[in-house]
Amino acid sequence: LGTGPLPRDAENLRSFAVRLEVLSPGERLDIGVTAQAPCAHFASDAVVGLRRPQVTFAEDLLSSWVVESSGLLVGSHAGLRIRDERWNARSLCAGDLVRLAVTRSGEMRLSVNGEELAMWRAQIPCEIPIFPVVDLFE
Repeated sequence: LGTGPLPRDAENLRSFAVRLEVLSPGERLDIGVTAQAPCAHFASDAVVGLRRPQVTFAEDLLSSWVVESSGLLVGSHAGLRIRDERWNARSLCAGDLVRLAVTRSGEMRLSVNGEELAMWRAQIPCEIPIFPVVDLFE
């Protein structure tokens, strides 16, 4: 989970990249963005006795859009389930550079080593700040 919102580049894209230094067999990568700052996901509100929902996986985050390793876009928005069959994170290798970009029209695009491999019409609002999310697990 990133500590700050993604800035816009000259093409009005908001993006981040992660290099996979080590990737063990069977490990899975989910990647996406959230509209909530990190403190909003993990803080508790002692004044009113509320606790935020438990976050186990990236897709559990509030206001999130996360691409699972299978190419399924999931998140905290009702009905959000879009698949791009071209994406398969299990084909990633150690040393790969994975980049996620969010366009002005709210699409999410994933590329590996500079080659765009998949796109989802996620409808991420352009006016809200978004934070990077990466989930690597077995």
